[in-house]
Amino acid sequence: MKKIFIYITLALAYINTSVAEGSAYKEIERIQVRGGQGAGISADYHFHNAAGWGADGCPSAEYAYLNADDSGAKEMFTLAIAAKAQGSMVKFLGTCQEDKNYFNVYYIYYK
Repeated sequence: MKKIFIYITLALAYINTSVAEGSAYKEIERIQVRGGQGAGISADYHFHNAAGWGADGCPSAEYAYLNADDSGAKEMFTLAIAAKAQGSMVKFLGTCQEDKNYFNVYYIYYK
């Protein structure tokens, strides 16, 4: 049973990392914050680029976003605000969503 659990865990970790995509380095044109809308629904941080973030699976996704409850979200949001204020470029690592206009972020590079 322990071996099955280990194999399943490794398979899920592989699947999770195999769908990760990186965006191109671009400037954040606009930052939007959507507050939680009821019990159990957290806020979202959205970073907009009208030309799209350039990830392979969703190159025209205009919104890179993260959930405020995600690990490291507040730190990534702070970094994005600094990049926007300075006109610096950022690159995101994340996954394309079913709605190809959205790119779910879990890593940010600041140039």
